[in-house]
Amino acid sequence: MKLIIKILVICLCLPTFLFAKPLSYTVNSSHSTVGFSVKNMRSMTVKGQFKTVTGNVLFDAKNPKKTRFEGGVLARTINTKNKT
Repeated sequence: MKLIIKILVICLCLPTFLFAKPLSYTVNSSHSTVGFSVKNMRSMTVKGQFKTVTGNVLFDAKNPKKTRFEGGVLARTINTKNKT
């Protein structure tokens, strides 16, 4: 009996996955940063980050090759912790 119920549930759920629309996600900018590091003259590495980040992810489970990511940073929000 339990096996029949499991098979029935799978059969009912499978078509919804096959015809599912691509999922869209938005990057949570209040909990995200973009960091970088630049090596200068082989002796010093400058590290920094951008505070304002935007981004969207479009995930297509049926065709992963169509999955897309778009992202951006606001240049004026750069922070290298350098006072000069």
